[in-house]
Amino acid sequence: MKEYQKVNQETIDVSVYKNLEDFIAYVSLCIRDGLELSNLLSIIVKGLRPLLNYDRVVVCQLQSSQYGKIVAESVGNNFMPIMNQPIVDVCIQDDIVEQYLLDKITTIDDIYSAGLSDFQVELLEEYGVKSCLVSPIIIRGDEKDVASCCKGTVSHKNISKKSLWGFLIAHQCSEPRQWQSKDLKILDLLTAEVELSLQQMLSKFQTLAKAIELKHANSAYRESEERFQHFANNIRQVICIFEIYRSRYETLYVSPSYENVWGRSCESLYNDSYSFIESVHPEDLGIIVDTYKQLRLGNQTSNEYRIVRPDGEIRWICDRAFPIKNHIGIVDRVSRIAEDISDRKRAEIELLRVKEQLALVLKSPRDS
Repeated sequence: MKEYQKVNQETIDVSVYKNLEDFIAYVSLCIRDGLELSNLLSIIVKGLRPLLNYDRVVVCQLQSSQYGKIVAESVGNNFMPIMNQPIVDVCIQDDIVEQYLLDKITTIDDIYSAGLSDFQVELLEEYGVKSCLVSPIIIRGDEKDVASCCKGTVSHKNISKKSLWGFLIAHQCSEPRQWQSKDLKILDLLTAEVELSLQQMLSKFQTLAKAIELKHANSAYRESEERFQHFANNIRQVICIFEIYRSRYETLYVSPSYENVWGRSCESLYNDSYSFIESVHPEDLGIIVDTYKQLRLGNQTSNEYRIVRPDGEIRWICDRAFPIKNHIGIVDRVSRIAEDISDRKRAEIELLRVKEQLALVLKSPRDS
C-alpha cells in the first residue's frame, strides 16, 4: 500500500485520492474474502470509471489467441455498451503476445495516429473509441495447469510460467485523451489485484485437482487391492511376499491358502518368517538354503520339496520365487508362489513303481 500512497500523493488531488484509496482497499478486501472473479471484475470496472472519469472500462477475457470476449463493463450513458461482445484480432502476433507477457501496458492517445491497422481502427470506431489504455492480465504457473483452469489463455515459447488471461481496458470515446502516468499506475495496480484473484483461483483449482487425483488413486488402489484379495482368496496356490532386512526376511503378505497347505496359521508366518522351515522335510532343507542364496544373488528359483504338516502328513510343494530389486539394484523383496503337488507326485511315484514291477516281470524267465 505504501507504493500506491506515494503515487497518489504525487499525482492525484487529495479529494480524489481519498475516494480512490477507499476503493482500492475495498477491492483488496474482496480478494481476501474470496469473492468470485466475475463479481470482482464487475466491482473494479464500475468503481474505476467514475473515479478517473473514463468513458468506458471493460475486461476482455481471451477465448483463444485471436478471439476475446467482454466479460465486465462500466460505460457512460452517452456511449454504447459492448458487454458480451466478441473482440477479434486481439493478439495474433507472437511479438505482441511477448510484449504483453512482459507486463507492457499499451497506450493509444489517438487511434488515428497510433499506427494501428485499418482493421483495428475500424473495430475501435465501431465501439466509438477515440483512445484507450490496455493492461494485460497475466496468470503465473505451469502452462498445463493454467490452461486447464482458465480456458483460452495464451502463452509464448520464449516466456515460461506466464500466460495471458485477458486485458483490463479503459476507453475514451468523447475525444482523444492524453493518458497520464497516474492512469497507467492505477490501471496497473488494479490489474495486479485481478491477477492476485486469478492466482487464488488457480491455487484452489490445483488443490482440488490433486484431491481428485488422490481420490481416484485411492479408489484405484482399493479396487486393485480388492481384486487381488479376491484372487488370492480363491486360488489353491500360496502367495507370499517377503521383505529382506539384511540377513532376515519379514513377511509382508501371505494368502489364506497357506493354512490349508502348511496346516499352520498365517499369523505364525507374520510373526516369524522362518517358521515355515520347521515344516520342511529334513532331507530337503538343503534345497531351501540354496534357494535363499540364489534369491540374494537376484536369481529366480523353482524347486520341489517336501513338508511335514503338524498332523504328520507329508506333502510335496512346488515353490517358485522371484527377487525384486530396488532403485539401486539391490534385492529387497521376494515374491513366492507355492503349490501343493502331492497328488501329482504320488501319481509319479506310483507310475515309477508300476514301471519297475513291469521291468522285473519282463526280466524273469517265462514259465514253460
